This record gives sequence, structure tokens and C-alpha cells, in this order.
Amino acid sequence: MAAVDAGPGADAALNGDYDPLAKYTRWHNAPIAMDIPIGDAGEEVELNLQDLDEPTELCQLLENEKVERKYWVAVALAYAKKGLIDYSIEVLRQGLQVFGRAGPKDKLTLLGCMSWMYLLKSRQAPRTVGEGQDPAEVKTKEHYLREAANTMNEATRINPAYPPLFLTRGVLNLLRAALATSTKTGPGAESERTDSLNQALKSFDEASKLSNQRNLLALMGRARSLYLLKRYTQALSTYQQVLAKMPDLSDPDPRIGIGACFWHMGYHDQAKNAWERALALNPKSNIAHTLLGIYNLRESSKYSSDDRQFQTLYTKAIQIHLKTAYSIEKNCALTNAVFSTYFLNSRRFDTVDPLSRKAIEQTDVNAVASDAWFVRARKEHVNGNIQLANDAYNRADQARGGQNAGFFPAKFGQIQLMIDSGDVQNAKFRLEKLFERNKAFEIMTLLGCIYAEEIFAALKANPKEDKSNDIRKAVRMLETVRKNWKDEKAKVKTKPDSAVLLYLAQLYENDNPLESEKCLAEVENLQRQAIADENDFDPAAEDFNELIQEQMPPSLHNNIGCFYYRDEAYEQALQRFEIALNATLKLHEKQAEEKQKAEEAGESTAELDLTDTDALVTTISYNLARTQEALGQREAAIRTYEGLLSKRHSDYSDASARLAYIALVESPQDQGPKKMRAMYDAEYSHPEVRALMGWYYHSSKKKTANVGEDQEFRHYKHTLQGYDKHDLYSLVGMGNIHLNIARDMPRNSEPEKEKRSKMYQKAYEFFDKALQLDPRNAFAAQGVAVALCDDKKNYSDALQILVKVKDTTRDVSVFQNLGHVYCETKQYSRSIENYETALKKQVQARKAKADFKKSTLNGDADEEKPNGVNGTTNIKSDHASDASLLSCLSRVWLLRGKTDKSILSHTTSLDLMKRALATQPDSPHLRFNVAYIQFQIVQLVNSLTETQRTLDDLLAAKAGLNEAIDTFEAVAQAPSPPYPKPMLEQRAAMSRGTMMKQIERATEKQELYERANSEKLAEAKRRREEELRARDAAAARRREEDEAREAEIRKKREQFMEEAAAKAEEFRQKAMIREAAEYTTDEDTGERVKRQKKKGGAGGGRSRKRKQRDDEDGFIEHDDENDSDASHGGARDRTPLSGTDEEQAKEKPSKKKRKLERKAPRREKTSKKKDSEEKQGKFKSQAVVVDSDESGEEAEAVATPKGGSRSRSGTPAEAPTPDGDGDEDVAMDEAEARPAPRQRKQARLIADEDEDEEGDENAGAGEEEAPVSSASKSAARVADDEDEE
Repeated sequence: MAAVDAGPGADAALNGDYDPLAKYTRWHNAPIAMDIPIGDAGEEVELNLQDLDEPTELCQLLENEKVERKYWVAVALAYAKKGLIDYSIEVLRQGLQVFGRAGPKDKLTLLGCMSWMYLLKSRQAPRTVGEGQDPAEVKTKEHYLREAANTMNEATRINPAYPPLFLTRGVLNLLRAALATSTKTGPGAESERTDSLNQALKSFDEASKLSNQRNLLALMGRARSLYLLKRYTQALSTYQQVLAKMPDLSDPDPRIGIGACFWHMGYHDQAKNAWERALALNPKSNIAHTLLGIYNLRESSKYSSDDRQFQTLYTKAIQIHLKTAYSIEKNCALTNAVFSTYFLNSRRFDTVDPLSRKAIEQTDVNAVASDAWFVRARKEHVNGNIQLANDAYNRADQARGGQNAGFFPAKFGQIQLMIDSGDVQNAKFRLEKLFERNKAFEIMTLLGCIYAEEIFAALKANPKEDKSNDIRKAVRMLETVRKNWKDEKAKVKTKPDSAVLLYLAQLYENDNPLESEKCLAEVENLQRQAIADENDFDPAAEDFNELIQEQMPPSLHNNIGCFYYRDEAYEQALQRFEIALNATLKLHEKQAEEKQKAEEAGESTAELDLTDTDALVTTISYNLARTQEALGQREAAIRTYEGLLSKRHSDYSDASARLAYIALVESPQDQGPKKMRAMYDAEYSHPEVRALMGWYYHSSKKKTANVGEDQEFRHYKHTLQGYDKHDLYSLVGMGNIHLNIARDMPRNSEPEKEKRSKMYQKAYEFFDKALQLDPRNAFAAQGVAVALCDDKKNYSDALQILVKVKDTTRDVSVFQNLGHVYCETKQYSRSIENYETALKKQVQARKAKADFKKSTLNGDADEEKPNGVNGTTNIKSDHASDASLLSCLSRVWLLRGKTDKSILSHTTSLDLMKRALATQPDSPHLRFNVAYIQFQIVQLVNSLTETQRTLDDLLAAKAGLNEAIDTFEAVAQAPSPPYPKPMLEQRAAMSRGTMMKQIERATEKQELYERANSEKLAEAKRRREEELRARDAAAARRREEDEAREAEIRKKREQFMEEAAAKAEEFRQKAMIREAAEYTTDEDTGERVKRQKKKGGAGGGRSRKRKQRDDEDGFIEHDDENDSDASHGGARDRTPLSGTDEEQAKEKPSKKKRKLERKAPRREKTSKKKDSEEKQGKFKSQAVVVDSDESGEEAEAVATPKGGSRSRSGTPAEAPTPDGDGDEDVAMDEAEARPAPRQRKQARLIADEDEDEEGDENAGAGEEEAPVSSASKSAARVADDEDEE
């Protein structure tokens, strides 16, 4: 039988086919068929390893034919490849029996292979015995690990240094470490796990060392050990080392380990990339799919459930990855654990149990088992199975170490179970211990709520107990949670919780009401958003807000309304209470419908909303009536109270007391007292009724100096003795009684003062007792402050108390007392501020009542005009309605005016007192006060100097003095004047006599002063006006002179500019002519080139050196004296050496620019030269000279402002005339008549001159230079130079 090719990597001695799996995958070298030798004749039989059944016959065949051990191993691997691990172990066991008497090498191979089969079987076996299974029949992971250890020990006894055993021992220790913390508890479990991992690491290192770092499975085991030891950086490096050595390795895949290391290091995106790469190489990798599903679930948790991104990520996690992973491998523990969480969240509890159980039984990873137990615990917790939930939470915690380590969510779940069962103290104790190790926001939230509940319960039992420290502790925890909601940079961000805000609002209620209101506002916003998400309300609808508010909890509206009432925002409070009442009634109807449906369906009503709507309606109705009272809607309040009593609770004492109070206010002489007496007789033991009765006695009693005769005093005393010795209202009322009596007691002598002080001391004792019972009682604290002011004159301590009281209550009396204290301490500005605040609060309250009263009237609003015209409120009349406050304010302005000597302050004081008098026109005290202020104004203006007062002030004071005289006389005749009649008459006489004469003299003196002063002012004004007119005239002259000077300067500037422009144009034309003379057009190329010198001409005086240089440069000089050009002024004609004839040079003579220049004084050289200069006249022509004898560089062109270029003989250069007279005007005309050549950047002219004339050239260079235009920056230097004859 022909052998089949075994494929690459197969054992050469073992023929057979191999499964075409991917390279470097598990079982890739296991043959699919093999040839077994039979007999001694060399025959072979083909064995198909893909179709195997019970191994007994096959083992008998192998034993009879006495095949080598490799055939036994191949058959065992074939069974293992098909998943028949038990058959594989049976084959190996039969092989060991066959080779029992053979050499150790054969046994080592079989023992090593059997150890791996036991390890593989351990991975597949359950961790624990399942529910309802017999422990004797179920073999767990621990059983197979023991079998693997025994087999490996047997192999070790044969050869301890056998290399494959190190790798086997490492894997065995890894699996032992996985079971250490799950099967054992206590501190020793973690140390046992760590020891196993360290032994595994040592074994893998030995295996890697023996293979010279080529055993990649040993490196993978090392990386796994480091990962489990939480040495993620080293594990990552080892995984990457494996990947670098074998990039195609996919089973086991190092990319999975790389991603896991990145995940625990916090680099989740890098982990995702590694897992995606693993999935790309092996699309059937269930573990890669599962890990990517976990990643997408984590990312989806960052978004709201209604966000589109959440839907995308969640769908990708469940549908694409987790379902695919589950379809690939249904027994994968990690996949089952994650899927069980999904079904738990979707409340499909029937599927949760099998998935979580499979995850617990199949996994060899503690964290996976812990997660599965936690899912089961949550399921039981939701279903109310407390015992099962607690057991599952405990197992989840123990799977991760328990005690100080463990699983935080499982510990937290156990604490929640304690709270549900009522064991709050143990729950708090465990939370505090847990908080020391983990500052999680969930712990802070629950612990803060527990603290808050304890505070509320303690204050309810004993209101005077000081819980400030506990309140601060609870607030600190809950505020930390609240700040995390708004922290955009927080690593762990929690969602806002209404319960936290409600607890904070209740904790802030007394100490920080403003913050409490903010918390309630946040709760309202959260409720609005939640209701809008749950319902299909149209935001554009008109009743959108009403629909939202009706769906909110009624208690929330009630609490917000109470804060509005406290802030005296009665309109908003009324609106809130009405909404709360309607919401409560609808909630009651909804509860009735749900209860009826449940009863008809035979379902339990325990899960229905059982909110006590009756209690809500009672509380909200009472608050609504109180708000109606505050707004002046007494009829509406009466209807609300009566409806509450008739339809809800007829024994509601608070409502009865308010009805009696309203009747007393409306009818203080008739029905009010009768109703008060009837209510008191019916419910005299109720504390609120007794308090109201005490107020009635206070309002209706007559003043008496004898405490025993005071009916209010007897009532409070009876209340404290017979009903409640700690009644706060009675204690404060007793203190006020003693305080008022002490104020009216005489203090003329020391005994009287001592008696008065004792009365104040009694008042202080009652106030102090009330403060001991309620440290926040503002009225008792205010009584203490008043006693300190009146008795001890201790204004500083009283001021501190009143400032604190102001923060607690906003009663008008607090601001009024603050004004008194500030006035006594001479802080007049603050005193005025507090008095005005008290007046403002009264006006606002009365205006609000008036507006609501007007809005509730039937018919035309103009029919009733309460205070002002057309139904409007007269603010001034409201101010004037409180004569006491106005009088106090007037007094402060008067004292301030005396201190500042200010007439304005006195006038303000007088106006305020007149307003007070307007409220009580018949009051002799107020009339006297007005007259007294007028008298004080007269004294003030008399004491001021003429510069500090005006004639109008004196006249107004005189008129006021006349009124004061009449007032003093009228008040003296009153039945009960504020002062004795003789004293008033004496003051009137003094005012009529002395004060009137003083004011008249002061008036005359002031008239003279103001008349003289007015004349002085008129004269000064006239002089000032003259000075201003003179100054204006001088300024006008200077402007005219400046304008004339500027006009002249402009004219000169224009002239200069015109001249400069003309000169520039002239220079430009000459530069163009000079350039045309220096350049010509080449006949061959057509380009512009420089003209070359022509030999000959009148230059007979040239030096030999110059002549030689010209010859070298290629110029031939014409020296013929009979030449026509030479006869006309001796002009030089230069022709190039290229062969052009003389006629051609004559037709195109080189042109030289020239300028006229005034001749500079020179020394005469010859008589001929002198004659030539005289013949030329004032100007001469000057040729362009280029000094290029030695340096060879281009000479710098210098243009003279005047004159032009001339030849040595004095005639114009390059412009011969027929008569040869040298007329330069004709030459210039001819030059200008020629067409201007194209300008060049730089013109270089070569002139012939002798070396002995260099001195003259230097002399000419020192002459004045003309400006050079931009077009001729490179023009040649122009020098005044002559030839020697």
C-alpha cells in the first residue's frame, strides 16, 4: 500500500495525511491517516484516523503488531483531536502497559502525553459539582489536576531533567493557582495562589532556558504567569516577544494577551486594536469576539440609553460579537457570563440561571466565576430571595479573595440586603469599613443617606439635640457625590440622583435655606426631563408645562411652595400649592384605578404606589389656606379651612385655630372673641390653641405694672405648669411680659434701678430657657438682645445676636431692633438702612395683598380704590402707615444731621416726622416731635456761618419756627401732653422771643452778605468774561498768522517742487542722450552693445601708456591731423577693430551727454588754453571721463548740476558743425532732435585722456553734484577737464 505524504512538519517515520488546518494552530500536526506495519514481511495497513470509535480493538491491534510508541501517541492525539479525551487517556494507559518492560524513554513520552491529556480534561471539567448532581459521579477540575500531578511525578522519577516536563509543570501550577482562591477562603488562599504562580513562572523559565529561548509555549506560559501576578508591563513585553518571533501564531494567540495587558493598564483602545487584529487572523476566535463585545459594552455605558451612539455600540456588542462568540463555542465561560448579564438587564431571568451556572462550572478564571455568581445574586435580589441573594453575593466576593480584597459590587450588594432587612447599624459599620479602602461614589451616596436618616430620626425624637457635626458629615459626603455629576474631567462620573438632592435639601433647610431651594430646583429639572422622556408630550403645546407639573410628585411642589412662603413670595407659593393639590387628587384617582384593576385580575397590590394621598391633601390644603391668608384672600382661606374640616378631618386643630384668628381680626369686638372662646373651650389642651389664646390676651389686655394681675401672664403660667413645661411659645411670652414691664418701671433712684434690673433678669431667664430647648428660636434670641440693650447697655453683644437672628428670620421687628442698636452705637448709615428695609418689607407685603385683593374682585376694578387713585397702591401712604418706624427713622436723620451739621439731614428728618404725623394727626407726641425738629433747624441755621447757609434756608427755618410756636402752644393745651405744660409754654415763649430775634438778625446779615457776595460775583464774572474775550481774540490772531505762514510755506514748497521736477526731467533727457552715445546695435546679433573706441582724432597729446592700452583693448586711434573730425574741435572718433570702415564710423558718431556747468577757477597752462576759455564764455562743455587706467572697474558717474560735456578744444563733443565754430546750442538742438535710444541699466563711456591730466580730473570731481534720477543711477561721472595743447 502506498504511503500518503504526511505534509510539512510531520515525523518522517510516521506516514499519513494531515488535516489542512492553518499553520501553528492546535492539532495541526495530528495525522488524519497513517500506515501501520503488519508482520515481518513489511506489509502495511492504512488506518483512517478521522473515523474512530471505541479504542479496545485498535489498542489490541497495536499491541499485537508491537508497533513503536509513536503510533500509540498518534492514535491518542487523533482521539484528542476529535474531543474524545477519555479514549485518548485509555490508549495511552494501554500503551504504558505494553511498554512497561521497555526502556524509560518510551514510558516518558507516553507519561508526558498522558499528563497533557489530564490537563486538557481539567480545562473542560466543571469547577464545582452542579445542583442536583452526585459528587461521587462528577469529576471536577481538581480531580484531573491530581491525576495530572501523579502522572507527572511518575515521569519525574524516571528522568527529572526531561525537558517537556518543565512546560507541563508550569501549566499544572497555573491551573492550580486558578483554583486556589475559588475553593479556599481566608488569608492563606491568596498566598497559595501566589506561590503556585511563582512556581509556574520558574518552570516556564527553565523550559525556555533548555530550549535556548526557542520554546514559544514556554514564553507564553511565562507571560500568562506574569499577567496573573499583575505584572502587566513585563507580561506585555513577553507577549510581544512571542509575537515578534512567530507572527502567524494564532492558537494560542499572543494578541489576546497583549490586549488583556493593555486593558488592565488602562489603554482600552489599544486593547481593542490587538483583539481586532486577532479576530482578523482568526475570524472563528470566540474569545476575541467576547472581549470585543465587552469593550463595546463598556463604551456604550458612556452614553445615555436614548443616545444613538449607545444603540450602535450596544447592538454591536450583543449582535455582532457576543452572539457570534456563543455560536462558535457555547461552553465558553466568559461568553456565558457576559451573556447572563445581558439577559439580567433585559429581565429574562429564566435564561440567566443556565448561563451563569455554565460559566461558574466551566471557568478556571476566578474573575469570571465571581461575575457569574454576582449575576445570580442580582437576579435573586430583584426577585426578593434575600437568603439566596446573600449566599450568591458571598460566593462572588470569595471568588475574588473575600475579606479585605474581594469583589466590591458583591460587598455592596450584601450591604443593600442588610438595609432591606432593617439591619441599618451593621450596614453602616460595613460601609464605613469599606469606605476606608474604596472611596467609591456609591458608598458615599448610601452612607450619606444613612447618616441623614439617623439625623432626622434623632431630631424628631429630641429636637434640642445638637446634630451639627453629623449634619456636616452627611452633607460633605452627599456634596462630593453631587459635585461629581458636574465634573467633566472626572474619570468615574455618576448620574444625578433625585434622592441625594432631596436629602441635601432637608439637611440644608435650617442652616442654608438658599442652598436647599437650589437642590429642590435641581430635583424639579430632573423630574421634568424624566417625565418628558417617558411621555409623548408636545413641547410646543400651550399646556405642556401644566402636563409636566401634574406628573411630578406632589410633595416636591409642596416643599418648593413652603420655601416660597418663607421668602414671602406668596404668589409663587400659592401657585405651587394649587399645582400640588391638583397633582395629589389625580394621583389618588390613579391609585384607585390601579388597585381596582389588580383586584379584578387577582394580582397582588403590594407593588402598587401606596402613597398616603389623604395626608398630602391635608397638608397641602392647610399650606394653601395659610398662603391665601398672607395674600389677604381671607374668604378663600376660610373656604379652604372649612373644606378641610368638613371633608377631611373635623378634629384638625390647626385649621380651627386659623379660623378663630381670622374671625378675631375681622371682628375684634363681636364674633372674634366668641369664636376664640368657643375654640379654646373645645380644645384648651392643644398647644397651638393655647398659644393663639395667649396672643389674644396679649392683644386685648391693658398695661399693668403688676405681673400677677396680667391675664396673659396667668395663661402662660397655667400652660407651663399644667400642660407643657417646655412650651416654647409660653416661655417666650413670659419673657416678653417681664421685658415690657421692666421698660416701664421708673429708674430715678438706685433701688428703683435695682428692681428694674431684676425684672430684666427674669425676662432673660425665660428667654434662656427657650434657647436651651431650641437654640434656633429667633424670638427668644431677639429678647435676649433687647434685654442686653435696655439693661446692660451692651450694644456689641446685642448686635451680634441680632445679626444672626436676621439670617434666621426675616421679621420686620429684627430689622427695627437692628436700627435701634446701630443708632445707639452712632452707626447712622446702617441704622437708616435697616429702618428702610423694615419699611420696604411692610410696603411689599401690603402691596401684594392689595394686588391680589384687587385681582379677585368681581366687576370693574375701579369700583374699589383701596389706597391710591384708580385702584393703584399708594406706596407713600403705606410707608406712613407705620408711625413708629417713621419716627425712628426721623430720629436717626436728626442725630446724623446734628453730627454732620447738615441742613439737608434735618430737612429729611422733618419730612419723615410729618409723614408719621399724617398717620395720626391728633397725636400730641408726633406734633411735638415736628415742632421740636423745626426748633432744631432754627438753632442749626443760626449757628452756621454765612458761607454754610443760604437766605432760603433762613426763611424756611423762620417759617418753621412760626409753625413750631403754634404747635408748642397747642400741645400745651392737650389733655395729655408729652411734657409738662409750663415747659412747653416756656419753649414757645423762647421761640417767639429769643429765637425769633436771632433768626431775624441772621436773616438781615445773610441778606447783606449775599447782596455783597452777589456784587462780587458779578464783578468777578465780568472780569472773567473780559479775560475770555481777550484770550479768544489773541487766539484768533495767532490762527490768522499761522494760516498766512502756512500758505507762504506751501507756495514756496510748490515752487521748489516745480524746479526740482524740471531739473529731473532735464537730467533724464541728458541721461538718455548719453546712453544713446555709449551703446549701439550689433549688426550680427541685433543686441545692444557698447561702442568701441576709434583711433585717431585730435588727441595728439595722449600718453604712450594710454595708447598702448587702447591697442590692447582692440581700439585703433585715428591720429591723422587732416581728418575732418579732427579739424572740428579735435573730437575723437573711435571705431571697433572688427573691420568697419571710417565712413561707417562717421555716419554713426558716438554721442556723449553733457551738462553746462559754471567754470571753476583754474591755473592756466598755456596761452592757447586761456584763449579758448575766453572764447567759450561763462560755460564750457565737459566730457564724460571714466577712470579705468589701472583698476579696470567701472567708474562712478557723477553729474554736475549745470553745464554739459565738451571736447578738449572747446567745441561740443560728437556734434561737428559745418562751420566748426563750436556753437553748443546748435549741437544740443541736434542731439535733442535725434530719437532717444532705449535706456540701459548702466552706461559706461570710455574717454581718451592723458595720465598727466589726472590732477585736473580730481579737481573737477570736487565740484557740486546734481541729483541723479532713478533711471540714471549708473550714469558716468562728469568731470570738468581740459586737454593740454
